[in-house]
Amino acid sequence: MCSRLGEHEEVWRDRQPIFRSHGYILRPRLRPGWMPSWRFAGEHANPFQFEDSKALPKSRSDALLCTIDARRISDGRLVHIKRVQANGVEHKIAEMLLHESSDNVMPVIDIFQSRQKPKEAFIVTPFLRAANSPAFDCVEDMLDCGEQLLENLANLHSKGIAHRSIDARDLTIDAAPLYPQGFHPIEDDCLPDGVTPARPLPRKHTRVKYYIVNFRSAVRFPAPYDPERPPMLDVDRDVLRNLAHGTMPPELRDTRKGTRVQYDPYMLDVWLLGRALDHMFNQTGRNVDFLRPLFDRMCHPAPGSRWTAVEALRQWRDMRAERMGSPRHHWRPKDRAGRLKETGVRGHARSRVLQFLSVHKQLSSGREEENSSEECGQNSQRRRTP
Repeated sequence: MCSRLGEHEEVWRDRQPIFRSHGYILRPRLRPGWMPSWRFAGEHANPFQFEDSKALPKSRSDALLCTIDARRISDGRLVHIKRVQANGVEHKIAEMLLHESSDNVMPVIDIFQSRQKPKEAFIVTPFLRAANSPAFDCVEDMLDCGEQLLENLANLHSKGIAHRSIDARDLTIDAAPLYPQGFHPIEDDCLPDGVTPARPLPRKHTRVKYYIVNFRSAVRFPAPYDPERPPMLDVDRDVLRNLAHGTMPPELRDTRKGTRVQYDPYMLDVWLLGRALDHMFNQTGRNVDFLRPLFDRMCHPAPGSRWTAVEALRQWRDMRAERMGSPRHHWRPKDRAGRLKETGVRGHARSRVLQFLSVHKQLSSGREEENSSEECGQNSQRRRTP
């Protein structure tokens, strides 16, 4: 129930003093001493109309992601705080990116460690959401997204960083420019109050940035790298678990946990990003089939026949430039049945109606349980009365 914290929320609540000492604050629900605000609003108050009823889903705080939303106290900026192993690969990559001036890699705002637990470190980034949230308004939005993510990958590879486990969860957008009034980190189609519907601006009206995130399985190689002699690499359980959700790349198809395999991690990244973009664009849209040849080359069974990230980026830009004058450039995406996808205000309105019906169902279910309990109590009282 939303009136009580889950165990996964209590863990973050206990870290609030650490975050505050570094200039960040969690939502009211996750602060020490929290009391549900609706309890002071009258007997018939609806909890779902109060911001602090928005519980943190376990999927936002599981062992793999270890992230929480917060706000920077100095300016109220919405951020993500991620717990990582101190001096681990993700910590070291974040330290390198902290001083990176390029727009084409994950931005790191801050890094700090826990005094109570020296093995814990925390990475602060802008609050990033799924790359296709809110939904793409037109085909051009999708092309811009793909180009920026390829720029991300090419930039990482130029720094000697191979991600090794890219999937859809790692493709993100900084959507802040689309929501001038902000949005709620849990109910992300609402304003910061968690209740009032938020209407995102079309992407064409502002510049948004896309990023590849989550470097837990990444490796970093010193220059120069010889693609003719790929290294022997461990394939840890996180990589295998991530890849198990989709088709395995050929070079890892027969891999078992704990084994070492000789493969080119940069070519693996190209395959993984190609598959993730294919799933996000082609598998759900009918009028973007022109991307198929690019994805086929990025996901070629032979690693040596795939484009590098730089080559794939060049091909993507050439394709995008050729389509600039086409009317289809600004078409709305279609699903596989040929229906226009719901985007913008229409898609938002539909999602809000579905959310309202879900909340109404929960409240109705709660009332039925209360009525049932009262009836059981009355029947029990009648049986005890002589």
